[in-house]
Amino acid sequence: MVKKQVRQQHTQYKHLIVAVGYILFTCAAFGVLFGQVVHLWHLVANPHAAFEISASLIVSVLVSALAPAVIGYFVGDVSTRDRRRQGRHYTGIMFALLAFWVSVLTNEIMSVGESISPNNAISLALMLNAGFVIPILVTALVIGVLAYRYHRGRGKQEDIINYRPFGVSLLAAITATIILIPLEQFLMDMRGSNGFGDAAITAVILLAAVCVSYVFLMDLRAHNWQKVILAAVGSTLAVVTVYTVQLSVIIIAPSLSAITMILSVLLVWLLYILITRQSYGTGKRG
Repeated sequence: MVKKQVRQQHTQYKHLIVAVGYILFTCAAFGVLFGQVVHLWHLVANPHAAFEISASLIVSVLVSALAPAVIGYFVGDVSTRDRRRQGRHYTGIMFALLAFWVSVLTNEIMSVGESISPNNAISLALMLNAGFVIPILVTALVIGVLAYRYHRGRGKQEDIINYRPFGVSLLAAITATIILIPLEQFLMDMRGSNGFGDAAITAVILLAAVCVSYVFLMDLRAHNWQKVILAAVGSTLAVVTVYTVQLSVIIIAPSLSAITMILSVLLVWLLYILITRQSYGTGKRG
């Protein structure tokens, strides 16, 4: 009876991940597609615009914004041995969240490389409007290798939240991104830009999001490592919510973007904390 209840509680957590994941991706896809279609319409109406170059740029924006999540989702879906629909969708969403960070981290590394050596091959790729391909390829490689190892693992397959290589990859990507954001801006400041303060604040906010999430999950009936990963997943959902609002609401109603972003992030984060605490239970530390 107890084991059945635990399975049902964890099922509730998985339902939340799947529902929020689908909603965020749908909103992001709508925002990107709608925004780029509007932009393309303006280009068509402008006889002086270089249509081929502009259309190529639009395609790159569409692919770079959506491809990492799509790759992560389908690779994760295939990697699980769980034949239940919910289990496949849940694993796919979790891999999509990791793919988001891998893509962001790759872009940060490319930006740092460009700041250090503006005339290198990375800058050339960006000039040719081909730089968007690199994060997609890196994401596909990292996610593909991890998913293969997860699928081929010996014994009974673990829940992806308990699979240590997944957790290590997620934390490593978040940590590296937090470090590289202010580093990139510092290098740009040395070349005349002024934005290090904002970049440092962004990095602090990301770190604080993970720490605050962990504080609210400290008393879960789970191992300490699992609590950290759960906090990282919650923070990732909050960050992806910000990303989604930027892609959708700002295009439709720019004047409402700030308040919409704050309310959306709070709603997603609070719902995640509430359902996670309810699903795993509280009162005993791992």
